[in-house]
Amino acid sequence: MPFEAELEADQSDLVQQVVDDYWRRQLAQAEPPFIAYLLKKQWTPEKLADKLAPHLSRSYAELDGPVGPVDPVVAGEQLRVAWENVREAWQTMRAEVEELLLTDPGLNRRRYALERIPSWLESMAAYLTEAPEDHSCFDEFERFTTSYLADSVKKGHQPPQHPFFALCERLHEAQRDFEQINDKRLAAFVMEGLAYLRHELPVRKRRQRVQAFDDLLANLYGALRGPAAATLTESLRRRYRAALIDEFQDTDPVQYEIFRTVFREAGAPVFLVGDPKQAIYSFRGADVFAYLAAKHDAPERYTLSTNRRSDAPLIAAVNAVFQRPAQPFLLDAIDYEAVDSPPGARPTLTENGNVKPPLQFWFLPGEPAKKGEKARAKGRAEAEIVEAVAGEIARLLQLAQQGKACIGERALEGGDIAVLVRKHYQAEAVRLALQRRGVASVQQSKATVYLSLEADELERLLLAVAEPGRESLLRAAMTTDMLGINGPQLLALGEDETAWNAWVERFHDYHQLWRDQGFMRFFRLFLRREGVAERLLSYRDGERRLTNVQHLAELLQSRATATGDGIEGLLNWFAERRRGRRPTKRPSCAWKATISW
Repeated sequence: MPFEAELEADQSDLVQQVVDDYWRRQLAQAEPPFIAYLLKKQWTPEKLADKLAPHLSRSYAELDGPVGPVDPVVAGEQLRVAWENVREAWQTMRAEVEELLLTDPGLNRRRYALERIPSWLESMAAYLTEAPEDHSCFDEFERFTTSYLADSVKKGHQPPQHPFFALCERLHEAQRDFEQINDKRLAAFVMEGLAYLRHELPVRKRRQRVQAFDDLLANLYGALRGPAAATLTESLRRRYRAALIDEFQDTDPVQYEIFRTVFREAGAPVFLVGDPKQAIYSFRGADVFAYLAAKHDAPERYTLSTNRRSDAPLIAAVNAVFQRPAQPFLLDAIDYEAVDSPPGARPTLTENGNVKPPLQFWFLPGEPAKKGEKARAKGRAEAEIVEAVAGEIARLLQLAQQGKACIGERALEGGDIAVLVRKHYQAEAVRLALQRRGVASVQQSKATVYLSLEADELERLLLAVAEPGRESLLRAAMTTDMLGINGPQLLALGEDETAWNAWVERFHDYHQLWRDQGFMRFFRLFLRREGVAERLLSYRDGERRLTNVQHLAELLQSRATATGDGIEGLLNWFAERRRGRRPTKRPSCAWKATISW
């Protein structure tokens, strides 16, 4: 790391500043329809930064821009002409169109319900009063097109014919073409934003003398290819005579090139432990192809042949699922090797004396969406899944009370059940659904972090920021590992009025920043100014500590965003979570918010 450079644990503020600059420059010269398109798609500088930030760690990746010509002027003119033609026809043909839609005997009335047609006609009239700024059609416009009408007639009937429907078809096609062009423009907008961010962010970092964790890797990678590479490589080889790298599937090409340069090229012992099927950290820059390259380079490979964690029937079921297709993971280089189970039977789940299948697939009820119909919305599907899961849990526990649902010889209990979800809000939805059925539950992932040492220290720090004038709170905060003030240093501060007042003033500043600009803006500044990341990472379990702090900060920010809680409200909520979520001896249900829904 360059001399006098500060290690920045969270560079999101700096990333946002660069993205804000790019956003302003681009929109200052963009056409109004494209700006309206961005607003319609709910793009903001914050959303753009969220999309771009994960790709910063993939500096090795090349960017492919959108293919095909992008000419918004021609497409916009074609769309304007098509809209004018429909508007002109509407003025003289509305009555004919209305009569056709209301009286045609061949129309499928499930799609063209008589009671809904008047509202569609009013929407058409409003749409043709003034062209929308983003050139979009209203939701039901497609029902006036010849293609939709042709798909909406009864068997043996012909769709209604009218010139207005043909004009609507051409307008719909022109609007779709214009939308596709804007999609390409958005892709180019995002790509150019990433290129700008990759160029400008290092400039800002050098100017402000800060470095992020990814920069440390990039610097080492560059140094191993620089003029002093031989000296550095030899020094690393003397210091580290061998290497064992666990979870290797979560590495990226830069990391692997470092390992290969330092160890493999010297013939040093290197053990790489990993499974490409578990490469879940792509958001951190992990690249499964780096694993495959290492697999190719390795002179010897070993595979665990026995799964000692799972039940034998489940192991057999998973083997059957993944051995069936020729390419279960799409790539020839990633295969599936069947595994065995250890000898000896384990107690199994039975219902009314019958063994339950170890692996079951559920399908949402109802027919698949037909052509022209909208598929089931994601929110609705999630709600149905939540209700189905909660209902099944309640049913099994009710059977258990009657002695009809057992694991081996004992009745099934709530603590035997876990619901795996991707997001915290999904776990909360299941918890509420279970609560409605009288089944208590706890969320394991949040409870664990709320009971951590970092949660205790963070609460002490936030209390001091909330009341910076209270000496006892400030002293308690200063002795946390995050600030690292030891006993002698604290005594010395008590005898140095100037130094003590400087700390008080600093916490007053944090209080004001939290009050005026929100929790996360204050907390990011606090982490950076106080060097919290560097201090925590100096401990042997520093990565876990820092992860807990960041996780807690995200939970606090989510609460503040959802409720608008100020300092006092947020601290009360945090205290309730810390003291009200202690795990019971046998929880009724456990969550692990780590696995996909």
